[in-house]
Amino acid sequence: MISITILVVLVLYLLVLLAIGVWGGRESKSVAGYFVAGKKLPSWVIAFSSNSTGESGWLLLGLTGMGYLVGIHALWVVMGEVLGAFLSGSVPGMFDTEYFESGYKHYFAAYNIEAFTDVDEFKAKMDRMLQMLRETKPAVGQERVLYPGLAESDDEKDRRANGVPLHKEVMEWFDSMVGELGVPALKTV
Repeated sequence: MISITILVVLVLYLLVLLAIGVWGGRESKSVAGYFVAGKKLPSWVIAFSSNSTGESGWLLLGLTGMGYLVGIHALWVVMGEVLGAFLSGSVPGMFDTEYFESGYKHYFAAYNIEAFTDVDEFKAKMDRMLQMLRETKPAVGQERVLYPGLAESDDEKDRRANGVPLHKEVMEWFDSMVGELGVPALKTV
């Protein structure tokens, strides 16, 4: 049965979203006005908008669900996200004077697993997770469930067995260069 509290919160949330939409729509009289606000927004607003759009789904739904399940410990995810944004330069980039001057930034981290848990236990958990993903029924029209690193692993195995594929134009360039330099032509498979 649906809780009256949950229903009231949901309706209030939807009303707030509707009010924001009506208020924001007063200024948008064209498609360009809707999508880029007539290019009148400062770069810091665009940066916040871009980040909130990219983060909204998992942040509003996933993180709140995680917070409900695990409690206050979910804040570590928020701290990691904020730290990652700052370290990648995404947040300081909002102070650029020109639109998109800062370009794209990425944050990579390497963690010492031993600092958090037993390495063998961690590897066993990862092996179980990957096995579960391999055994998961794929979506309709898909051959299998994909996860980060799988396509790269498949490519590496294929290239070790069959060589690295080169584009036709690259091969034509090689052919012209071996003729020009007088060296033996490349063997193609």
